[in-house]
Formats: sequence, C-alpha cells, structure tokens
Amino acid sequence: MHAATGRWSLVGGIFGAGLVLAGVLDTNGADAEPASIHVRDLVRRIRVIGELGVPVDQVVKIRGVWEYSDEDRELLKKGLMKKQPIRPQLRVLEVNGKPLQEPVEFRDWLVINVSWMDDIEANDGETWEMTGVEQCGMRGNSAETTRALHRIRAENRAPQRALLDTGLHGTFASEFHYVSARRIK
Repeated sequence: MHAATGRWSLVGGIFGAGLVLAGVLDTNGADAEPASIHVRDLVRRIRVIGELGVPVDQVVKIRGVWEYSDEDRELLKKGLMKKQPIRPQLRVLEVNGKPLQEPVEFRDWLVINVSWMDDIEANDGETWEMTGVEQCGMRGNSAETTRALHRIRAENRAPQRALLDTGLHGTFASEFHYVSARRIK
C-alpha cells in the first residue's frame, strides 16, 4: 500500500513491446482508473513479489512434486489426450528450504530450462529440487482482445483458428526458469 495515497498497486502485465500496465485498487475495494508505467521504470520503482513469495528474478532453490491435476487424471482415464499428451504439473512445497503455507503450482510448460542441460523428464509423483528464478508476465489475450482479433481476421477474410484454452488468456502468469534440477525421489 502506498503511504501517501492509501491505495494498493497491482502490476497487471508485461508485454514484449515494453509496456507495463498497472491497476490501482482503493483500500475500500472500489476500482480506480488504471495507471500505466513503462517497463524500464518498473524495476526501478516497483518490486514485484512472485507466486513463490520472493521478488521475481531472485535466485531460489525450490522443492516440489510433479503431479497430475484431478482434471488431467480424468482426461487421462477417459483416454482423451492421446494426440496431445498431458504432463504433470509442478507443485512447489518449499522455497529456500522453508515450507510454503500453500503449494504453488506451475503447469509443465511454465517450468522452463534456461541452462545447457537436457530438459528434465519428470513423472507423476516424483519430487524434484530445482534452482532458478521466477519470471512473470502477461499470458495470452483478454477475451475482448481475442474478439477484436477474430473480427479483424473475418474482415480480412483470413482463416479463423480456434484458440487453445490454457486458462491463462489475458492473465498475469508466473514461470519458473531453472538452471539446475535433480530428482530427489
């Protein structure tokens, strides 16, 4: 909360073009007009705390279990994902040796190898320890932007393509970029 204004700031997303949107929420819960900040000013003026409870871009050691979600287990049981295999998601249980109050979950495509080592092959139920950094940014387009893009495609007679629903469209999402990883059990 800002001491001078009594308002909470929430960073809304980072775009590849360098634009960062920040929304401001009054302490009484009423939304105020969104504010804007340029990405180069973000790191100078705002410390973004990630899902892991530490500032993004801070090197951490995490420990977690790769598990299928209940929804994924149902899809696998029904045999619906043969063409596009589902991989377990990472449930982070500890950061820097300290247990988290609530696990933090990363879908497999949000756990990214940024080292020279081979990608890991994690299986359901395995515990892994990884060292890396949490990064975050905007994922996908909002529903409004998606509708606008489809309208423009239709106007230009371009083929309409269905969007893969990852559950992250138009949201601020975290990724874990790892440089080392080892299977514990």
